[in-house]
Amino acid sequence: MNISKNTIKKETEDMIVFSKEWFKKYNKTLCWFANAPIIKYWFRWLLRIHNDIPFDAKINQITPNSFSYNAKKVGDKIELTTDFRTHEKFGKRLYYGLKPFWYLLHFWDWSTSVQPALNCGFDTLTVYPESGSGGTNVSCSGFVQIYEAAPGTTWTLLRAKSTGLNSATSQMIIGITTTGSTNWQRLFRGLSSFDTSDLTSNAAVSAAVLSLYGASKADNCNISPKINICSVDMSDTGEIALTDVGKTGNTSFSSDITYANISLSDYNTFSLNASGIATISKTGVSQFSIKEAAYDITGTEPTHPGASLQSDIRFYSADETGTTKDPKLVVTYTISTKPIVTTQSCTNIETTSCTGNGNITGIGEASPTVRGFCYKEGTTGDPTTSDSKVSDTGTFSTGAFTKSITGLTAGTSYRVRAYAVNSAGTGYGTTVDITTLKAFKPRTTWF
Repeated sequence: MNISKNTIKKETEDMIVFSKEWFKKYNKTLCWFANAPIIKYWFRWLLRIHNDIPFDAKINQITPNSFSYNAKKVGDKIELTTDFRTHEKFGKRLYYGLKPFWYLLHFWDWSTSVQPALNCGFDTLTVYPESGSGGTNVSCSGFVQIYEAAPGTTWTLLRAKSTGLNSATSQMIIGITTTGSTNWQRLFRGLSSFDTSDLTSNAAVSAAVLSLYGASKADNCNISPKINICSVDMSDTGEIALTDVGKTGNTSFSSDITYANISLSDYNTFSLNASGIATISKTGVSQFSIKEAAYDITGTEPTHPGASLQSDIRFYSADETGTTKDPKLVVTYTISTKPIVTTQSCTNIETTSCTGNGNITGIGEASPTVRGFCYKEGTTGDPTTSDSKVSDTGTFSTGAFTKSITGLTAGTSYRVRAYAVNSAGTGYGTTVDITTLKAFKPRTTWF
């Protein structure tokens, strides 16, 4: 899974899979790992509790911020010794420590499209584009090429063209063609869209992998091309349009795959980073462009070979028979019962007030009845509803909301985050920092 460097912002969204409800549901399994011979050495070390309790102590319960051990019956009651932590330390350690294990569990899913049963409470959605394009299609895959008639044009002008000469869905070509001794003639960009609406707005996406099956490759220009994934805003997600070639982004969503490492006998997998995951539509169609990374994405002109040649890498499109070689998107997610909320930067910051900005992106199992902002002084720690807060009551759906926060102290740092409450509990957004303006103090000058 790809973790943003801003852990404060990312943990709220990704850690939902290790909530109190998750620990309660899988407590029996967690305790088995914590007490099984040999395995408990590793598991207790993973939780960093191996030095906190005797080796022969039996762990009876684990929560996001505590563990209990050596349960014994006293009369008609059960007595436990419990070690508490100040925050959800064990949830975080499971999240970060089990990432390699999580990849292993999903390797079968990524390679065969069969969902594994051992998914640690996560769910996966595997989707393919539809074959062909147009008509009733809501998704498709193929390519668009920019073409400049002989004698070609400069690299900058070719790359800047906003419409292509033709498009195709029979395959996906990503490559570059030269003409003459100095000019460039063709630029190929792949496109693929996936109907991911089954996620629903209540999904919290934690990882995604886009896979492309290699068909052929040739580097006649000797430029060592690379491949990566970017955004695109297609005119119609179910049909390749000529103008789509000019609607691709230049932010890489994964690590580059080099020409030498492109496989022609298996899937080439791109693990999407935070920017790529944010592109996934939970209620509609997710769109991606497949571009040459060393030169097209960066805008760097390749070294011209001095002749009319072509370098390209080709992948199978959805028109390939069956789905064993089709473009494939595997999304890892959880369904939240609490509202899913995001926090945007505060605006209208004054000496004693500011405006909080939030967005409910998923209502959870029931419509929120409270939404607002909680805040606290300082530069560390996440505010909760136990701290200062402002809110509205009613029945709320998804959408952006604002609220004025007043009564602040001038020249003071605060941490603010949005929240919403439904029958399942409170969902929080990320935490943002503000500093109120300093109060103006008039000076009296004596003559």
